[in-house]
Amino acid sequence: MKSTLFRTVFGVFAGAALLWAGAAQASTLTSAQVQSILQMLQSFGADQTTINNVSASLGSPTNPSPTTPGYTCPSPALSYNLYLGLKDAQTGGQVSQLQKFFGMTPTGYFGPLTRQAVMNFQQTNHVSPVTGGVGPLTRAFINNSICGTGEYNAPTPIITSITPTQGPVGTQITINGQGFTADNTVHFGSGGALHVPAQNGRGTLSFTIPSAVGPCSYVGDTSPIRCMIADQQVVPGNYSIYVTNTNGQSATQTFTVTSGQTGLLLQITSPATGQTFVRGQDMPIVWTIGQNAPSSANLVLDLYTEAGSKVGTIAIPQITADSYTWHIPGFPQNYMCTMQYPNGLCGSDIPTGQYYIKATATADGFNPNAAVYATAQSGVFTINLQ
Repeated sequence: MKSTLFRTVFGVFAGAALLWAGAAQASTLTSAQVQSILQMLQSFGADQTTINNVSASLGSPTNPSPTTPGYTCPSPALSYNLYLGLKDAQTGGQVSQLQKFFGMTPTGYFGPLTRQAVMNFQQTNHVSPVTGGVGPLTRAFINNSICGTGEYNAPTPIITSITPTQGPVGTQITINGQGFTADNTVHFGSGGALHVPAQNGRGTLSFTIPSAVGPCSYVGDTSPIRCMIADQQVVPGNYSIYVTNTNGQSATQTFTVTSGQTGLLLQITSPATGQTFVRGQDMPIVWTIGQNAPSSANLVLDLYTEAGSKVGTIAIPQITADSYTWHIPGFPQNYMCTMQYPNGLCGSDIPTGQYYIKATATADGFNPNAAVYATAQSGVFTINLQ
């Protein structure tokens, strides 16, 4: 009954508006009068076609399409939170700006049709939750969108600030800005981090100042291809920070490193003092490292006599391996030499005696000039005849 009565009243009102529009051809209505009529129609739930017909009859043409030649897309500069029931008088005309953005005839009244247009936009651009109201997140999307189409024109990433702007290696910083996505790369010096997701409505990124940088030291790099370019240790000084993603590249900000690596915890737990091995035997070399060790670092394992003379390099494994099994050379050799024995241990007859192993954590074990992170020594052990 109520629905029938509403349709009857609305039909009478709409018909009257159209008749009034015809009678008004001779005496043009003011813009304020036209808007009042359109607002009333929308408040009654009139569809957009009816509003457009009445608007055209009253001498106020509907918005041209964004694809119409010569059409200039209005760029909304919204600052209010907009929701059902608001009017232009309460928002400085921003309801009409929003309606023009969606290609609607501006009525200046935020009615059900405007709310539905906002919901459609939120669903298209994955703005959650879908409320039909314009809050800070939806407003940011609208202000960076292609007008009238509901298509998000993703902005180039912009860094507005970093917090803090200085600190030691290991400092976690917050990068504030806009244009971030679910998959960003944070560049720090010549290194950085891959696949950094945006947080807080795509407005912030979190990043930890690394202990080493280089093309091979990007955090989050899961490429199976081994990069052979040496890392460089992060030392006190100024480093550039910028963000890249599918939308482009941000401008550069500066972070000041106040102190470098505070000391990598490296310890050789095997071989231990007093152990005895024989030539031709497998010796397990085991080490532990702290959590701040660069994942791309190498561990150079060198054999020294008890008196401190270097015999040669045993191996250069990845530091994250945690262990290496060394086959103590005997004579004659019954296995093939490899590049893991570059300094004469392959094919050599190790004299009996007492030795220790020195481990050096380095950015590149094959580069004598690479950055050194830490060193450690094993206990003194004995090698006897086979």
